[in-house]
Amino acid sequence: MPHNIQAISTDHSGLACVIDKYPDFCPVCHTAVEVKPLGTMILRKDADEHDYVEMVFRCPRQDCDHFFIARYKSIGGTGAPRPELALCDVVPRTPLDPQFPDTIEKMSPRFVRIYTQASEAASRQLDEIAGVGYRKALEFLIKDYLIHSTDDEEQQDKYKQTALANCIKDHVSDPKVKLCASRAVWLGNDETHYERKWNDQDLRDLKILLQLATNWIDSELLTQHYGETMPPK
Repeated sequence: MPHNIQAISTDHSGLACVIDKYPDFCPVCHTAVEVKPLGTMILRKDADEHDYVEMVFRCPRQDCDHFFIARYKSIGGTGAPRPELALCDVVPRTPLDPQFPDTIEKMSPRFVRIYTQASEAASRQLDEIAGVGYRKALEFLIKDYLIHSTDDEEQQDKYKQTALANCIKDHVSDPKVKLCASRAVWLGNDETHYERKWNDQDLRDLKILLQLATNWIDSELLTQHYGETMPPK
């Protein structure tokens, strides 16, 4: 629903404009809410003289009660008597932690922690370092998966010291885990090198491959669990 507002610029001059809508969720608690503005101002004008407006809101939920800012960008032409602006961002955002099966959390808590931090970096548009974090998370996932598969401490130490690509090629037996993990290594290495080899794939593909590898490992661990706890009678 459009709203007519009177925005105030940093030099205290006024500007009547139309915004397309108020935010319908809180970026801090991620809850659908109905909000009313507490204040407005013109943030700046870009090189094309398009207006940017910020509006302050407050989450009405008592469990949250945080302030947040909605940002609006001009969608009309320059020089319009009543500029039209559209909601383009709501900040600050509290990223939602990714959820993993209990089997994965128990097998590799470091993987979960590293992946969660990489996911937060990605949510804050820190894509240049998020990929490095996902690559590190993959290494913990695969090596902890292999370590979990044996009680031989000497072999466990070998897994820790072996390059990730060799761990996958020589020691991961499940073909689905091997395929997803090997491709994830390729894309993860691209995130750490100066030049990319896989220009048609990006961070989104790396995350998908990590999720697939995690799913296959979870399925294998659950299958193993029920095979051990429910032997034939």
